[in-house]
Amino acid sequence: DYEENAPGLKVKTQSDMQEAILQSLNDEDSFAEKREQVSNRFHTYQDAHSSNRIIESILR
Repeated sequence: DYEENAPGLKVKTQSDMQEAILQSLNDEDSFAEKREQVSNRFHTYQDAHSSNRIIESILR
């Protein structure tokens, strides 16, 4: 579900976009916690070793 898995403002008009940009510039991030939840759901490993795991998987 897009709404569930893409946290953040959804803009449909230029004025919505302007408002979203202003909020971002003012450091108004009310979606940080939700983004972290989505990241934890989809990214089992959150480190710098993803490429190594892929190579190891291919070589097996």
